Amino acid sequence: MSVNMINNLLSLTKKTYSFPVEYSKDCENLSHAIFNKTNCSISPTTLKRLLGFAKVKDKPSKYTLNTLSVYCGFTDWNDLIKIESDKNTGDKKSIHKWEELKQNANSVSQYTLEVLKNNSGLNYNQTLKRKYIYSFIDEFLESGAVSTCLIGDGGTGKSISMAHLIDDYWLSKSPKYKNDIVWFVSGTNLRSLFSNQLDLESWFLDLFSLTKGVDYRAYFSKNPKQRKGNIILIIDALDEFVVKSDDLDDLFLKITELVGSNVETPWFKFILSIRTSTFERFIHTIKDHSGVTKYFYGVNFDNQTSSPSNVPLLNEEEIIQIFEKVATNQEFNANKIDYASLNPALRLQITHPYYLQLFIQSFIEKSTDIHSNHDILNEFMRHRIYKGKYGFEKTEIFNAILTNTDYGRKSITVKKSDIVVLINQYSRAYKELVSFGILKENSVQNKFKVYQTFIKFGHDTLYEFLIAKHWIMEFKTYSHKLLLSVAKTYSGKEKRIDIINHIALMGLEESSFEELQYLFELPLEEYELNSLSHILGIQIRENVDAQNILIPLWAKNKSAQIYFFERFVDLDNLNGYYGHAISLYLKHKKTKEAQIFGNCLLSKKAFLSDDESLFWSTSNKIEKNNFDLSIHPFPLGRQMANQIISYRKFNQRGLNERFKNKIISVANEISRTTGDTVTGFPAGYHFHVMEGLFLSKEYSELIITLFEQVTDDFPEISNYNKSWLYNMMLVYYSTALYFNGSSERALKIFNSIQFELAFKDTPWYKNYYFLQYLTAKRIMIKKATKSLEHKELGNKISMLSEKLGFSYFNR
Repeated sequence: MSVNMINNLLSLTKKTYSFPVEYSKDCENLSHAIFNKTNCSISPTTLKRLLGFAKVKDKPSKYTLNTLSVYCGFTDWNDLIKIESDKNTGDKKSIHKWEELKQNANSVSQYTLEVLKNNSGLNYNQTLKRKYIYSFIDEFLESGAVSTCLIGDGGTGKSISMAHLIDDYWLSKSPKYKNDIVWFVSGTNLRSLFSNQLDLESWFLDLFSLTKGVDYRAYFSKNPKQRKGNIILIIDALDEFVVKSDDLDDLFLKITELVGSNVETPWFKFILSIRTSTFERFIHTIKDHSGVTKYFYGVNFDNQTSSPSNVPLLNEEEIIQIFEKVATNQEFNANKIDYASLNPALRLQITHPYYLQLFIQSFIEKSTDIHSNHDILNEFMRHRIYKGKYGFEKTEIFNAILTNTDYGRKSITVKKSDIVVLINQYSRAYKELVSFGILKENSVQNKFKVYQTFIKFGHDTLYEFLIAKHWIMEFKTYSHKLLLSVAKTYSGKEKRIDIINHIALMGLEESSFEELQYLFELPLEEYELNSLSHILGIQIRENVDAQNILIPLWAKNKSAQIYFFERFVDLDNLNGYYGHAISLYLKHKKTKEAQIFGNCLLSKKAFLSDDESLFWSTSNKIEKNNFDLSIHPFPLGRQMANQIISYRKFNQRGLNERFKNKIISVANEISRTTGDTVTGFPAGYHFHVMEGLFLSKEYSELIITLFEQVTDDFPEISNYNKSWLYNMMLVYYSTALYFNGSSERALKIFNSIQFELAFKDTPWYKNYYFLQYLTAKRIMIKKATKSLEHKELGNKISMLSEKLGFSYFNR
């Protein structure tokens, strides 16, 4: 049964129908049209499988092929084969013509492309053309190598990335490489069209429409004028071509032999898409043919040193582009997803394309509110494990791994031999977990030089999530006793805080606020309490009930005062819950340092929001505290910044020399031993003073003097050149340089700032400081030469300042 003939028949069917078949529902109308013309019925389900809207289970029956042939104007399937064969044999030389082969290839490739588009996890129009694959394939085509592989776990978007590239490079109306011949086939949808005993060489001959015994490489080598470009065979989802384990090894061997025998004809190339676990098996096949590996481009065959995966996760820019595509898709009429408001752990989670798919689907369907990586892991377990194939078996495998690792107390890996009976019993479920990257296998040499295979979860967050779930089930309820037990049980373990964070989020989900009030009393290390405060601070943004109940309780708690209110400074929410939280904090913590810290934040909120009454009342409270060089440089810097802003507002003029000398005098006297214990940043006073000067539009040489003093007095500052604090100091410094005649140097410094990278780990400050960054950028753009960019920056500033409630930036 010829694959080409079947694809030709499907193409003819769609041409005969005359209407587009773009969605699965179109198959119902096509079914009616076939019955009306032939008086024979083909169900919509069968058509969906044939046309790529559903997975193919079996070969098309003779009845189906006959009916479609009649619909297309033939007597039956055999009649179609005979007529098409007569066309091909009419002129033997025409078999070898480049355009004939190209047309044949396009028929196969277009079918595969449509199948991928129809089976995309997200609407195909919402998916992204990823830059990495375009540059990777360009380099491969120019390299002279014979083959390459796209290697990644299931769900990493290999197929969709490939589909976009193939369409642009070879199959669109204006392709980049219009003379190439490309066969694009997918194991997922074509497996059942092949015989059980796959003969790869015969299949190649069938693809090329060459009669038995004709060698396509020899023909085009002898007739180079007929070859107009490259011949490229692209196999997507190579793992799916065969079912039996032995057949897969045979397939690997044939591919190895074909690559090795093709080195004299590098214009014939292979591109393979394969899962990481399957490629690791391919490595064992190719090790006996090590000479062949040099003909592969961009592939790591040494799996002992690093993962062979070469498909990168999504970056921030790509995720935002996908969100914008979702927002503009009229089919779903979805609102725009605000990437900046997502918490850091969730941002990290959705760099994996499958998790991003779950997140977007829940957003579109409004089925589940996802605010954290905890929420998306719930969705993952629901879709991929419990509701997926072999749900019970997968759960049993998870439980076996958790039990054998003693829920992370003994180790994070389990010997495969310890659970091999269960693996063999649930082999299909296990293979799916490994192929999707949910579980990972790793062979390690022990002290006796014997290799042992260990199993671990592919995603640490999933492992920690499942441990947290276990302990909640063990205690049968969410309680402080549970949290205290976990804190003690995992004492000294690296994963302790990650497990506790998951349990805390589950507590928020269940509204267990009475128990959560004691979170900051847990016997945790300082870094763990910092982590906990950040997780809770981000999550509580979306939970008004939690804000109303927990914040007043935490405001009284000495530990929470430090870690939740002082360490998690949520500047993006100064006009939201965090501003209110600081007001409550000030009622209970009366130390001089706390009063300066809290009132400076409220003063900043008032200044940025044009709340004159609040500004002067908080400023008066700050002024009651004299400068005390023994307090922390950060609140001391905030206090001085508030004085700068108050002076400018009250006097409506620049700082006098006396005030400037006072600023420098404090900078000279401040203790260098009281740097921030959390960030380690030594120049906290200088930072806040420079920010105060920037906000009061005092772009004077004072900013330049302070920055250069930092570089002179704190040589260790070079260790913080990637921090958000240092990068924002560069923003203030470059703006001052620009205003003081050093525009070329200012622009060079400003353009070197990596804003996104600097705020990667502290997104709760990001929007506020992004407004400052955009303001500085707008200042340094010459209106006469870049008026359009100047206007666009103004629009961005206006939208973001309105969102945060900071009208100051619109002045």
